[in-house]
Amino acid sequence: MRILQRSQAIIESILLHSGDLFRINLRGINILIPLYLDAIEYYLQTDVQAYINNHINAIKGITNTSVIRDRFIRIRLKSIQILMSIVSLPFHYEHLEHHLFEDYLEKSHDVQTITKKTFSEFRLKILPLLLMALQTEHDIVNAQSLFGVIRLACSLAAHYERQHAPAYAEIGQDPASEYLSHAVILICDKGTNDSHLFLAALDTLISIVTDPICVLPIDIWKNVLKRLCTFIDTQLHRSPKDHTREMHSTCVATYNTLITLIIERPTLLDDYENLFKLCEIIELGISGEKAQSSDGLVFKKNKEFHPASQRVAEAAEYLMFVLFEHK
Repeated sequence: MRILQRSQAIIESILLHSGDLFRINLRGINILIPLYLDAIEYYLQTDVQAYINNHINAIKGITNTSVIRDRFIRIRLKSIQILMSIVSLPFHYEHLEHHLFEDYLEKSHDVQTITKKTFSEFRLKILPLLLMALQTEHDIVNAQSLFGVIRLACSLAAHYERQHAPAYAEIGQDPASEYLSHAVILICDKGTNDSHLFLAALDTLISIVTDPICVLPIDIWKNVLKRLCTFIDTQLHRSPKDHTREMHSTCVATYNTLITLIIERPTLLDDYENLFKLCEIIELGISGEKAQSSDGLVFKKNKEFHPASQRVAEAAEYLMFVLFEHK
């Protein structure tokens, strides 16, 4: 990889100070995109611990691991910001021929080159990078920035697929849609251990599902529904000492996300498994326990109502009303 042939210190400095480079409309700046993508790929696929181990003695004068960790997080943030700046270019410029930086070097030495690339080729380079970054990102701020980039990419891919619908009807689904479908599942799973990040993930899911242009396969939303139901089930079955206002707020937000999901994708209710899971968490939210538990079957007439909180119970009731309206 070309990144290994250059000084990492210089490349890191360039990344740290060029987060807005592709936003200020510099003439000819797009020839640097392939070089930036190579560098970004290296840092997005590198684990933070591996980076610390490699740089604990390499960075002169720095032996504190927290300093190296902060530097790595900032590099990844700048990489994400650069991806945000260029993610729309392959969709807008598509078949426009793109010159490489190496071509200019060769021309300066009177060397003929036949390299021809178009902006559309970057589409299947940038989207996997976003997916890779989402899988390896552990910083909350960086992850939230990634959610925004992926949300933008979903809209761009949806518009692109709509414009090229006849072509993809013959050759199959656009690969970009497959990447983004996978990204939606990763967003759903991200942040289950951090309430603020999980709330940001829920906002992103709501933004995607309510976009009339961004239509993902129904199987993706079925998986999202299952994961959200599992999250509520897990949270409400935690020990009483773990129940906090923050945790209940997260559960209420998840119920509201399920409501939006049902309203926007009512065909989800045609699946018996989805319907059963929704009924289970409705019962859990209203009464505090499910009819089928580890202790056996509990009949309604024998059940005592002990919801986790009044807010959770009201959110579950609202979900039940929406369920009756759409089924």
